[in-house]
Amino acid sequence: MSGFFAYFLRFFLILIGYACAALGASAFIHLLLVGLFELTSEEFAFISGGFFVSVPIVALFVSYFAFFPAMIAIAIAEVAARRDWLFFAIAGGVVGVAAVYIRGLTLWTDEGLSQPMLAIGACAAGIAGGLCYWLVAGSSSGIRRDV
Repeated sequence: MSGFFAYFLRFFLILIGYACAALGASAFIHLLLVGLFELTSEEFAFISGGFFVSVPIVALFVSYFAFFPAMIAIAIAEVAARRDWLFFAIAGGVVGVAAVYIRGLTLWTDEGLSQPMLAIGACAAGIAGGLCYWLVAGSSSGIRRDV
């Protein structure tokens, strides 16, 4: 396999992994919000159909705010060839908190980190997203060079 094709394949796998991480973090955010309400089984069955629409839409916002911190974490993982799940879980939590901070900067307020429950929820969603990324692309990070 040529070097160009290996890099192209790795880049494609990173994009797919990032999309899966955004979907996983979005689904986790939805589960956190559903857990806040005490729903009966009929009410939960009624709202669960909307998840097929709202999870991908929220994933777009998650991927927008977490893009630059996630690319830094992915670049570190690729250069250092980190393949363990713990690295991606911790990096996902840091990316989640950084996304809340970036969201606060875009709104010209600092309410993101002054609300601890928002930062904790984003950290937990980032951990879920980091583990989703590890399942798709992180477990094979770093291209091995032939010596």
